[in-house]
Amino acid sequence: MMNAAPFSKRCMRVVWRALPRTRWSYNLGKLLTRTFLRPESRSCQVEMRFAGGIPMSLDLASFVGNDLYCFDDHYESVTLQRWRALAREASTVLDIGSHFGTFALVAAHENPSARVIAVEADKRIAAILRKHAAHYPKIEVLHAAVTEKAGWHRFRGGGGQRWRRKRPDEWGRKCRRNPSGGSLRKIRREIR
Repeated sequence: MMNAAPFSKRCMRVVWRALPRTRWSYNLGKLLTRTFLRPESRSCQVEMRFAGGIPMSLDLASFVGNDLYCFDDHYESVTLQRWRALAREASTVLDIGSHFGTFALVAAHENPSARVIAVEADKRIAAILRKHAAHYPKIEVLHAAVTEKAGWHRFRGGGGQRWRRKRPDEWGRKCRRNPSGGSLRKIRREIR
């Protein structure tokens, strides 16, 4: 069920959208969303359009969802501006650790002809990413993790989960061990 965002967060969103996209506005926004406008204590699902038209469904109980809603395209604004410029010229874009797909969605929005590959290791977050990517047929979502070595690795999933040990084969077939012993090469081979 979709909700309306709390009034204070709707106000911040309106004000932030009118400000110039700078590092100071991002840092001030982070301060506000870590003090007065913290994530909700219970799930609060909202629909929004990010960065001038990208449809997203966010839970304001998560830090990233709360930040994306409150900041709009001030979220990582300096990086996002550079990313947009690079995406406009790219034929293929690879977003590793895509989370909700913010950068993959921006790339697909800026360059509809580019192939966009969004890689997310957390199964729950990858499902949300797939919903967001459904509006963009050129986005391919891979539920996988990218590592430099095969074997056991520490992995921190989304949503504040604790570090845990994972084997690459637990992330699904995209990261199974390959003859060269590295997971990254396997992913490269499968996305060509």
